[in-house]
Amino acid sequence: MDRAWSCAAHALSAESSAELETVIATLGTIASQAEGGAVALPTALACAHAATIAAVTFDASLARVVQTQLASMTNADDLTACALVGARGWLAWMAGERIEDTTLAAAEKCARSAELATLLVQLGVLRALVAEACGDGAAMMSIARRVSRMASSDGVPRAECLAHLVLARARRTAHHPHLAIRILAALASVAPWELAGWIALEARLAGDLTLTAEGAGLTPSEAIAEDVSAAIDAARRGARMDFERHTEAAVSRASSVHVVARELALLAAAIDVTRPVPEALAAWSEGDAVLAPPAVHGLGVRVIDESDDVGEAAVLGAPNARGRRLLGLGALLALGPDVLFHRRSRMRQGRVETLLAVLASAGPEGLEDARVFEKTYELVYQPTVHRGVFDVLLTRTRAAAEGFGDVVRRQGRIVLTLSRPVLLPDPRASARAHDRLLRALARSGRASADEVAKQTGLSVRAAQEALKSLSEGGACVADRRGRQLVYAVEDTTFSEATELLARRRRAGA
Repeated sequence: MDRAWSCAAHALSAESSAELETVIATLGTIASQAEGGAVALPTALACAHAATIAAVTFDASLARVVQTQLASMTNADDLTACALVGARGWLAWMAGERIEDTTLAAAEKCARSAELATLLVQLGVLRALVAEACGDGAAMMSIARRVSRMASSDGVPRAECLAHLVLARARRTAHHPHLAIRILAALASVAPWELAGWIALEARLAGDLTLTAEGAGLTPSEAIAEDVSAAIDAARRGARMDFERHTEAAVSRASSVHVVARELALLAAAIDVTRPVPEALAAWSEGDAVLAPPAVHGLGVRVIDESDDVGEAAVLGAPNARGRRLLGLGALLALGPDVLFHRRSRMRQGRVETLLAVLASAGPEGLEDARVFEKTYELVYQPTVHRGVFDVLLTRTRAAAEGFGDVVRRQGRIVLTLSRPVLLPDPRASARAHDRLLRALARSGRASADEVAKQTGLSVRAAQEALKSLSEGGACVADRRGRQLVYAVEDTTFSEATELLARRRRAGA
């Protein structure tokens, strides 16, 4: 019995998946020699922790070891049953299988009564991820916020980092990637080995291509994050073979975690127009929705510089077909010898490019006049007020289309007839100044208007006005540093705790 509890304690401090596999195998041997299920509880607790590690590192090998041990286990008592719910729940989440929230909620209640802090946080985090898998973003956010607060008060460093990581994921899923980056940047230097890869991957999906966590480079999640970074870099260089190699490697490695594999497939389709369009991406890809799915959104609001000829998104149009929107990251992959590249103008609003993108997305059927106006200006069309301005824009757009097509107006509809394939910048998906500023602040931690203006390419005056508006609206906070105002993004749930987490981690070690 003492040996079983010693193994369970070892599981909580293990520094690699290999250690955990050894612990689970040892517990299996002890259990086979014990009588009356005396070691059921420590074995179940170790399995719950190992299953959590397998899930967060995307480690199929460790998951199989845990699954083998679970096959021979039964619910000896309520607490053992609670731990087994956690272990089996994590494996089910990895496989994309349905898990009842009521079952997890009951197990969470049991863990709370027994004051098992680590298991309690793991069950709460799992509930948040299950809510996400069920498409309930509101429930995911509510649970993630609660567990993040609870983990901070319990003071268990590893569990606390896991809770904050899933809060970052919830923020990204809610289309607030700048808040996700704020949390991830705070966690990167203090998180335990098993979270390094997932932190890096979440940062990539939130649009931060530079953030890395301190890991040993031994987990599948770290390899996936590296492959995603390499695939994005290859796409930006237009290196198709490298892009496909790294993309396939990332998707293959992520196949053991259903939700992650699905996200990566979605991202790949948003970058590479040769791939089939998943249903979740269809509305954005066809230009019917401006807001992209969370797996794509963060990389569609990246901070661009003035030398970027595409922007955050583009539409690939072709004769007699509807255009397809793609992330600007994939522009060079979409170009071929027969594709004309219509470069992004430096005009602030880019109305001509917007109208071209709207019409290319609509395809050979075109759209009614009023609908074209509404998609271009995001205003309801009032002929007596807007006809003159709209006619001028159509004239300018027709001139801009010379060389690859013509803008035709007939029977109350407007059509872009293309004579050749063309890649068109799509300003509709471009980041607003506020989004770009928040992204820069989230990455910097604290910065003045001057510093943020340099990062985003905005004028200092525009940055000052936007930051003032954001701070008044509560999206960021302002403090005085000497004669300067400095700004920071703060999450309403996650507070800056890097030093506290570091002290706890050292104490735990």
